[in-house]
Amino acid sequence: MGIKTQPVDIYEYSSKDNFQAYIAVHRKPLIIRNFDIGECLQIWSTDYLIEKLGKMDVKVHISPVGRMNFLHKNFTYKTMPFEEFLSRTSGNNRKKPDKSGLRPILCDNEVLYLRAIGFDRRGRNVANFKHDFPQVANDLNYPDMFDENKFFSSVLRIASPGVQIWTHYDVMDNILIQVSGTKRVVLFNPNDAPYMYLNGDKSEVMNIDNPDATLYPDFYRAVQHLCELQPGDILYIPAFWFHNVLCNTFSIGVNVFWKHLDNEMYDKHDVYGNKDIIPAAKALDHIGKARNLLKTVPKECRFFYLHRCIADLKKAIDETLNVETVQVSMLSEEIAKNSSMLAETAISLINYEEAVQTSSSCKETPKAKDCEEETVPRSDFNLEKSVTLNGTENNANTSNSYQETFGIVNNKNGTSDNLNFYLEKKNAVDCKEPIASTSKNHDNIYLKGDEENIQE
Repeated sequence: MGIKTQPVDIYEYSSKDNFQAYIAVHRKPLIIRNFDIGECLQIWSTDYLIEKLGKMDVKVHISPVGRMNFLHKNFTYKTMPFEEFLSRTSGNNRKKPDKSGLRPILCDNEVLYLRAIGFDRRGRNVANFKHDFPQVANDLNYPDMFDENKFFSSVLRIASPGVQIWTHYDVMDNILIQVSGTKRVVLFNPNDAPYMYLNGDKSEVMNIDNPDATLYPDFYRAVQHLCELQPGDILYIPAFWFHNVLCNTFSIGVNVFWKHLDNEMYDKHDVYGNKDIIPAAKALDHIGKARNLLKTVPKECRFFYLHRCIADLKKAIDETLNVETVQVSMLSEEIAKNSSMLAETAISLINYEEAVQTSSSCKETPKAKDCEEETVPRSDFNLEKSVTLNGTENNANTSNSYQETFGIVNNKNGTSDNLNFYLEKKNAVDCKEPIASTSKNHDNIYLKGDEENIQE
């Protein structure tokens, strides 16, 4: 079995309106370029950051291996000065003390990872980079991609080379701004959830490059959307898209999250942006209760009722797909209508030019036998008339394409996604229980330490 992959599209940023119009139709990841993220790109050296932030205390993950596993906790937490953290993270993994006298905390070749949190000791406040790190906040320009009143959090992330963060999803749209170093990011469509072996918001599959086919056979059915982030790149990650991040080098980045749904959808106690939206959380809770209730049903009729539940859930999937198909059909009709308007405008322009030429010809040879009465252009035709294509105005005398309007520059097929996208109806969900890993390697090490669960 081979892993199916697909590259993430590159998007040339032009404006917030164009970006929002594009993602409203295409809920998929994008590498965003052509945006100035600020001086941080040039000045965020380790020496500079130590000078500005060195005395601050930060709580970090420490692991004996790069592939971190949140479900089985193969890492621990430790609070240390920012200066010490950067010294341990940016240098070569040490097997002996360096000039500062720093020795390994857990073992040789350990890795460290900072996911900045708010400085409330109770962990009740949301991370806000500009508020939490005011000494360097002005070095970074936030991309203008969402309404300010939708802002949720901004998170500083710094990691050792080789750190790999477990596959998970967030319930809010977010962007990952890569400032220093490079990262590989692998993303999975939410529609591939049946193949992800989920445990809450996280996948049980740790080795996504070579998954165990005996434990996770369906994982090979998921398509991996791949990208490599360079300094200055911005990755747009839509809500509910699974993502796995591998730091190729010492890496610095900032995540910005915003609420793309109505505010009342979100749990007000969620400080990490990963609690399921309220109606869905309640539905999942009811499903859990239903499973427990069905365990009390006599075995000879338990499967009957389980299959009834499955049939109801499949019906809900079909109904959702039908609604989305209708919406796509309506959008296609709108695009076709607007294309027709463009064609009519072009024909009107041709008629206008022919009318002018005929008028000019008549004036030059007023006595010609086959010269008709001077033709007057249509009074309802406006040369500056503009039409709306999927919410974006285009002047009729320009040649801007839909693709150029939204800034998409490439995809797998080298063609525009905008007129050719479609929804593929998924196969019925395989409802068997995920098989828990029983391997006894570093992925399953539990390290005794701070019990507070810093999320991804």
